[in-house]
Amino acid sequence: MAKVLVGLSGGVDSAVVAALLKRQGHEVFGYTLKLLETTSEESEGCCTFKDIRDARMVCDQMGIEYLVTNWKQQFKKNVIDRYIDGAKQGIAYNPCVTCNSTIKLPVLAAVANHFGCEYIATGHYARVNNGRITKAKNLKKDQSYFLWETPASVVSRLIFPLGDFDSKDDTRALAREFGLHVADKKDSTDLCFLGGGTKEEFLERNNVVSSGGNFVDTDGKVVGKHNGFTKYVMGQRAGISGNFTRYVLDVVPSTGNIVVGARDGAYIRSFNLKNARIDFCDNLENVTAVVRYHSVPVIVEAITGSGEDYNVTLCDPVFGAARGQSCVFYRGDEVVGGGIIA
Repeated sequence: MAKVLVGLSGGVDSAVVAALLKRQGHEVFGYTLKLLETTSEESEGCCTFKDIRDARMVCDQMGIEYLVTNWKQQFKKNVIDRYIDGAKQGIAYNPCVTCNSTIKLPVLAAVANHFGCEYIATGHYARVNNGRITKAKNLKKDQSYFLWETPASVVSRLIFPLGDFDSKDDTRALAREFGLHVADKKDSTDLCFLGGGTKEEFLERNNVVSSGGNFVDTDGKVVGKHNGFTKYVMGQRAGISGNFTRYVLDVVPSTGNIVVGARDGAYIRSFNLKNARIDFCDNLENVTAVVRYHSVPVIVEAITGSGEDYNVTLCDPVFGAARGQSCVFYRGDEVVGGGIIA
């Protein structure tokens, strides 16, 4: 048996992980990162009073040590500010990828060292095989896409007990078996820092209000007006009246224009990556790319470049590969690299 630090969010997934490991005989410690400021007991989103209360109650029920520490400043700098800066530039950064790789998992590793824990466990639906992040058995819940940037030194210590579960129903059933009060707590589906509101409301609260501009067809013709480019991303339906539905092909913050066209125009086969990590070198056998969470994997035809900058060509075009999103590479079910679409 081993010492295991469990990252607790206050939800059912991480609670089941802690209870399961405890039943298996491991010495379990619970830990919550407080990433956001909450002002009332009814606050929505991540790290609320209710979440921390629920996580503490789970630990009290199981008789395990529990700790909460504040990482709000780091989360704001690494995740929220980056997301806001991206929105100003028409770039759709994925905050969950950044949070996992620069805040949550490295912090869990540091706290595990403090407690003398060999392993780190979370409620992610993923697996670790041969020292690599691997897809979960339940592909509908698989979260390996969000974990591609995890440092190798952390991956080697990770345990994902839910990665072998067939469905979320199994998780909730086990929570009821353990008598956990969070068994029927609803899942979080939106970005944690939105606080239960919309992306537009969040950006307005943070003084990110883009002025209106033109919808411009690929031939340069103005075909409509929009009320703010921050509301649009590559592949989104533009909502312009006319003879055919137009889709967003590009956002140009410098002019305020949004380039639109037929849906076919939002498909691409080749794109540039920055901040890339490529683990498969020149061997492209069975390597596929996923350019959006839960999008269909596409076979990689070629990769050229070096360092952290690469050009990727796919065998088939993909839809809506937006700047700022992660392109994650798989060989079979194993994550073998990724990068930020530039």
